[in-house]
Amino acid sequence: MRRDKLHKICANFLIMPGTTLQNHQGNDKTWVWSTPDFAEEEMRTELFCIRFGTTEKANEFKDVFEAAEKTNAKIIEEEGGLEAKEPEEGEGEKEKDTGADDLAKDLESVKVEEKKEEGEGEKKEEE
Repeated sequence: MRRDKLHKICANFLIMPGTTLQNHQGNDKTWVWSTPDFAEEEMRTELFCIRFGTTEKANEFKDVFEAAEKTNAKIIEEEGGLEAKEPEEGEGEKEKDTGADDLAKDLESVKVEEKKEEGEGEKKEEE
């Protein structure tokens, strides 16, 4: 992605715990990692690579990347983990059941009748 006015390349993603940053083919200026990508409106895990002009900038990026990973891990832990909280057993089941029961009652009250068009029976007798 590029920034609007500056046209500089940027990446916008959340650094999740467990995201590993690795040197690309032993190059001190290049880092590789994988992360979920939503650019095409559908989540796909993509491999990203970034190359810096100097080793110092590459190491600074690594330090900031790892600090963000630790910060996000701490926040996620405080919020109760990555998984969405599941309802306890039986909770929410009653709501599903009553909705299905109501729909079943409505369907029972519906009658389907076959209508004959005028003259339909007469045509068959003539043939």
